[in-house]
Amino acid sequence: MTTFFLLMALYPDVQKRAREEIDRIVGDNMVSHRNKMSMPYVNAMITEIIRWGPAVPLGEIYGLETPATHEI
Repeated sequence: MTTFFLLMALYPDVQKRAREEIDRIVGDNMVSHRNKMSMPYVNAMITEIIRWGPAVPLGEIYGLETPATHEI
């Protein structure tokens, strides 16, 4: 969710275009899954947001099992 707000703040032109598409396709009705195929720009935007900030880590996190110490 944070990635969505960050990208919408950084790219207001994308937000405006997505909003125009939603308004044109959906109008005053509630958005449903039936509208999904009619909104290619919004679908591409959602895919890109997921690519920028996946919901889960995509790699293994490495760390030490014991604290590292170094004597001088």
